[in-house]
Amino acid sequence: MGTAKSTFLSWAIAIAVILQPFAVAVGEFQQWDVAAKFVALKPGQPDVAIFELADASRVEVPLAALSDANRKTIEGLEKPQSAAEKAASQDDRDEPEADGSSAAELVAHAIDLLKLGNPQLAKQELQKASKADTASSEADFVTAIIYAVGARNYEKAVDHFAEAVRRDPANAAAVANLALCELHTKQYSSAVGHFRRALELKPDGQAIADNMALAIQAAGSGRARMTERVLADLNDLYRKSLVELKLSRLDPGASRALVFHGLGGRPLDPQSPTLLLDAVQPPAPAAAAASAQTPNGP
Repeated sequence: MGTAKSTFLSWAIAIAVILQPFAVAVGEFQQWDVAAKFVALKPGQPDVAIFELADASRVEVPLAALSDANRKTIEGLEKPQSAAEKAASQDDRDEPEADGSSAAELVAHAIDLLKLGNPQLAKQELQKASKADTASSEADFVTAIIYAVGARNYEKAVDHFAEAVRRDPANAAAVANLALCELHTKQYSSAVGHFRRALELKPDGQAIADNMALAIQAAGSGRARMTERVLADLNDLYRKSLVELKLSRLDPGASRALVFHGLGGRPLDPQSPTLLLDAVQPPAPAAAAASAQTPNGP
């Protein structure tokens, strides 16, 4: 038995030397924190983990020789996904092929699909539209609205609003909505920066100022845990919007909710039963023309 232990320990040490891990003594053995990429459990031997080294070679290590941190990581990666998790992770892996339609046609059809109550098909059309015109921000904007307003998946919404802003840095609605989703995902410093940019693009944005006031209110109640520096920056920006831009103060006693901006930049009524459809409804031709003539207009 002593020989077996010695052989096992020597073997584990050899693996450790190859992978350059950090060793922690546990009883008679040492557990090894393996510094390599976990690939999978060995087929037919679920007590053996396969790791890939930097040179793409692979080694096999018994779970008993791994640190608790290694084992917890492996357990998390090997945990079976629920049907809902699989469906959610599949959403953005789907790569629908382009069919020759223009980006504008695909976005319009996606909006029709939303009206029919099928956001999954709508997202597929929007993926095609995003690829069909990589200079347009509209498809990613609408996709982000579906995630944020329809599904309240703010992490996905951040990704698509950020892409919309990357494609069109002057899209005030996308910048303002990105700030809002960053509040929801606790990226407070980045949210303040995007609020600032949104006000530069749209200095009459009352809804933007109201959203900042609600964020300050959430920080005061402890629902948003901001650092002192971030909260001070947000407060300075809110005060500037009131003093320099002559925007109205938020009534702290009113029942208010964070306000998204829809396609075309219209602030949305958060109490609307058709909020998602309101958000993706293209602006009327007259409103679009007026907006084009007034770059800083609502």
